[in-house]
Amino acid sequence: MAREISEGRAAVSGQDDSTVFYNPVQEFNRDMSIAILQTFSNSLNGSEGLKIFEGLSATGLRSIRYAKEINGVTQVYSNDLDLSAFKCIEANVTKNGVEHIVQPLFGDCNANLIKLRNEKINVVDLDPFGSPAAFVDTAVRQVAEGGLLLVTATDLSVLCGQVPEKCYALYGSFAVKAPFMHENALRILLYCISRHAAVYGRYIVPQISFFKDFYIRVAVRVFTKASIVKDVCTKHSIINYCSQCSDFLLNPLAVKNGPAKFLHATVQGYQKCLQCNSSMRMAGPVWNGRLHDPQFVGRLLEFLKQEGLTRFGSFKKMLGTVSLISEELVDAPLFLTKEMLFSAAKISGPKLTTVSSAILNAGYQFSVSHCTPVAIKTDAPTSFIWDLVRAYEKNHPIDKTKLSEFSKTILSRAITHTVDFTPHESANPSSRASKVTRFPINPPNWDPKRDLGHIRVLLMAEVSDQNNGTIASSMEPCDKRCKLE
Repeated sequence: MAREISEGRAAVSGQDDSTVFYNPVQEFNRDMSIAILQTFSNSLNGSEGLKIFEGLSATGLRSIRYAKEINGVTQVYSNDLDLSAFKCIEANVTKNGVEHIVQPLFGDCNANLIKLRNEKINVVDLDPFGSPAAFVDTAVRQVAEGGLLLVTATDLSVLCGQVPEKCYALYGSFAVKAPFMHENALRILLYCISRHAAVYGRYIVPQISFFKDFYIRVAVRVFTKASIVKDVCTKHSIINYCSQCSDFLLNPLAVKNGPAKFLHATVQGYQKCLQCNSSMRMAGPVWNGRLHDPQFVGRLLEFLKQEGLTRFGSFKKMLGTVSLISEELVDAPLFLTKEMLFSAAKISGPKLTTVSSAILNAGYQFSVSHCTPVAIKTDAPTSFIWDLVRAYEKNHPIDKTKLSEFSKTILSRAITHTVDFTPHESANPSSRASKVTRFPINPPNWDPKRDLGHIRVLLMAEVSDQNNGTIASSMEPCDKRCKLE
């Protein structure tokens, strides 16, 4: 007997209890997607209906929720390469009474999207299990002018520097394992999308980008204008980073020197770290522009405050995440963390508000990051941040005789900035003061990997050798086309 699952206004079933590809952890992802699309739809002022293409639909749950929960949706194409998933989508579309809006499609994501090239697809949603790299090129080419492209990546071990060579093969960027790795993963994905878009004379404007749990997701608008596409080279940077203390510097590939004139950027890096004297290394290229559009995020936050509580099961988590994103500095790429800074000097660090006060007192800006509660995101040079650590140690001396040479080198540098730890009135973020749950703790056994082995066996069974009943040894085709939903 098929097991029915309800989420939002949708109810879906699989062929039987064992083949319902449903991941409850991803309810937040689906809820956020609906809120993002509703905010996007509202910005169109009802001038046109939304046509959405979901490339990897599994049960069709997301597509059905789009049809039933977003005002202004006129057409949803719900695609999947797996035949059993396609049949499941057909049944669930009928079950939910949305046949007039949702059209199930069977076949390759890229091929079916190209077949729709004469349609005006306002939204393309790519939410694979693994890397979306194989689908990005077609998506940026086929999405309508000014349309919205939503892309998820779950291969964070690749994007966060565990296997940087694979990251380069997939995304054209060499990843780095550092405290800022999750934001850097977002910037790698945006760089990849931006590069593919530029090939077709198009450029992207990120609306919102976020890391959550085990994946990253970005929502970007895609436009066409040759003069702006030329600026793309200034939006891509190489990262120079320290192999030990993670001090970093972004070096753009090019700079603009007058209208439509571009020059190779001057090399800003150095071979030895100015803070700890360790070797500097290179990573990237990455997107150095904004991760979010403040106006879009503001409208999204207002929408959640007005309607989110009654519409979304993951409302509290959504409100906390979007509140944090709304406070992030948009023009300060990457960050250091309080724990990393003070542990490098073997100091028991102060409260984060003490650090933020010192930054604000010096005339710089400060915010945390939605990626981690201990981020120090600022437009201050990293030399000031390290001077802050040294100044704090001056006020709270430690025994330096037992320190490593690494820590001694950091603390021995001369302090070149004035550091004032006087409490600042804006040191505490408004989201924290308002008691919003900013970094909720996940429930026990939330990790999707706990069921991954079982689902992988199911997927392998679907590609088994029909002649002798043996299971195929390669999981590559299934990993690329299927997702846990």
